Amino acid sequence: MRIRQSRSFSIQLNGNRRRNRGRTLLILPIAAMIRLNRLTQSFDGVAAVDALSMDIAKGEIFGFLGHNGAGKTTMMNTISGLLKPTTGDIWFNGKSVVGIPAHEVAGLGIAHVPEGRKVFASLPVKDNLLLGAYLRMRKGDKKAVLEDI
Repeated sequence: MRIRQSRSFSIQLNGNRRRNRGRTLLILPIAAMIRLNRLTQSFDGVAAVDALSMDIAKGEIFGFLGHNGAGKTTMMNTISGLLKPTTGDIWFNGKSVVGIPAHEVAGLGIAHVPEGRKVFASLPVKDNLLLGAYLRMRKGDKKAVLEDI
């Protein structure tokens, strides 16, 4: 967790904004499974994702909508470890995942399925989901995986 000295700080916790004198603290609510803190991803100096901050709670269903080129895929690639953010932090279950290789991020449980790719179009949905849970199955979580599906 980073602490930066400043003249004042503001925090936003559950929609309430508070300002105090002293230092800036990153406060991670217990309910946040994924937290993005000022996530920026730039290419050649042009920001595809600019200072995005948000929390996603465990069990919450969340989607990103936007036109082509809005940064949706870039953001997902950054969260899943395929890209290292230019600046900012990504937290998963209270731990920073910035700089962790993509295969290890997937092992933690962060993954995304790009829409419309139909990589395994000939397989039923359940089999596609089981393939996506390969790492969990390999760890011996077969019963939990089947319950999740």
